[in-house]
Amino acid sequence: MTCVLLAALSAPAWGQAQVEQVGDQFQITVFHKSESKSEGSTSTSSGGHAYLEQILSVSEDGVERSYDLPLSPDDDERIINWQFPVRLFEASDGRVEILNRSELEARRDSWLQAEEIPVEACGTWHFTWNAFQLDCDPDAILETIRAINIQPESLIDGVAFTHPAALYPGQLQSAKDDSGLFRVEMKINPDWFYRTNAQSDVIVGDIMRKPISFEEAYAKRQAEQITGTIEVVLKADANGRVREQITSIETIRTEVAGKIKTEISTETIKRERI
Repeated sequence: MTCVLLAALSAPAWGQAQVEQVGDQFQITVFHKSESKSEGSTSTSSGGHAYLEQILSVSEDGVERSYDLPLSPDDDERIINWQFPVRLFEASDGRVEILNRSELEARRDSWLQAEEIPVEACGTWHFTWNAFQLDCDPDAILETIRAINIQPESLIDGVAFTHPAALYPGQLQSAKDDSGLFRVEMKINPDWFYRTNAQSDVIVGDIMRKPISFEEAYAKRQAEQITGTIEVVLKADANGRVREQITSIETIRTEVAGKIKTEISTETIKRERI
């Protein structure tokens, strides 16, 4: 059931980011779509998620936030999404702590019991309409929260900006007007895709009962040639608070047999006050 944190900004055209106030609430929406083309065939997919964020306390030491899903208390999805609601303390030095860990663990145990899932099954992968992992680790929620944090540490023209799949950091470039747009382009790191795809191959092999080691899958993936670019567009308000991030990744994959596959994935994350 596996399904990044605000800092003060300094930007000449945008000033300091507005200080978060206790009671501030935001809706975070994530929408992703992908398109794959190969030898005359085309496939597409899309999907999305929504989260609710609330500022609970603000001090010199850090900010306490809660994250939840837009579900009613009696929604059947509640027990499945046991990681929510989660309360986090984001310290000024970058540390992040789960404050209601015991609640998460209690909801996890209730979910396992209700679904008659043995603890030993935690961490295993399964396949229905897509692959999913039975994740029982409360700390896994931290990766989800980091992924939906769209506020960079600095929103300044020329500042370094990176992406996990990038070969090297790029430099943010402002639109030089009042639009609040920033853009950066980076080359992809082929090894990131080799490793990510190899991990997927291991998972699929396990599900299909055709096991393959990561080392073997990684070696096969390295035989491919992968090139591409990553483009990130940030849209900020006049206070320097990013309200939308659009990430587009285009890759061209050439397999050993010469087959060429082009993939374009786009992820749009919006953070809007409610």
